[in-house]
Amino acid sequence: MHVALALIVSDGRVLAWRDASGGASAPWSFPAWPVQHDVPTESLLHQHALEELGVHLSTTWLLDTSVRTTPAGTHVVDCFVCASLPEQDVRPELCREVCWVGWDELADMKWHDEVGPVVSLLGQYWDQLFASEHL
Repeated sequence: MHVALALIVSDGRVLAWRDASGGASAPWSFPAWPVQHDVPTESLLHQHALEELGVHLSTTWLLDTSVRTTPAGTHVVDCFVCASLPEQDVRPELCREVCWVGWDELADMKWHDEVGPVVSLLGQYWDQLFASEHL
């Protein structure tokens, strides 16, 4: 499995989502979509962010790639920082709940195990990752 995870940033906050059918106990994650080897990953992120969230991205850059091997197979996650154009109303697909999260809120949320390393990275390097010269 190979996915592209999007850390969508706007006004100093990052977009998180979760399965709406799971209610308040469902863990939060970040938007992620399967990588298609015939489509450039940046194009895939722009397309899915627009189609599934109604968000126009202005910038994307690769932050990290992690590879994890389990009995079920190899999981590759390409983590991208993505700047959204300002002043957008996020319109998630019906099965998703979304929220904008600030640095001070990261530790208070229940995160999906798969994104734990990304949340830790955000907690440590928030200011450097989202500096204006990168976005």
